[in-house]
Amino acid sequence: MQQKVWNRALYPSRRFAVYLVRGPAGHAIMPHLDMVTDGRVYRLSCVLAKPRLGDVLWCEKSILNLIGRVVIFRPELYRHEHRGSSERVTGDSALPGLGPDCR
Repeated sequence: MQQKVWNRALYPSRRFAVYLVRGPAGHAIMPHLDMVTDGRVYRLSCVLAKPRLGDVLWCEKSILNLIGRVVIFRPELYRHEHRGSSERVTGDSALPGLGPDCR
């Protein structure tokens, strides 16, 4: 039986949300864009517990990347994927009224 990615909302709201995400060994989230109906989204992803083997968060373009442990990127504009196992805290912030094409 394959384990699933565990995703728990720590602080959900319309404008800002914080999640704890735990991925089992060998899991993969394929390259994708996040769908946004209105506004811009910024995502901050921080690794809490680095695994012994392989954990990669790949983004086409990131605003900030500190050796893969802290990454800020725009998930609705640039493709991203995650492979490996880790415990991450992610935070999403949505800015209303500014379309996804505004950079």
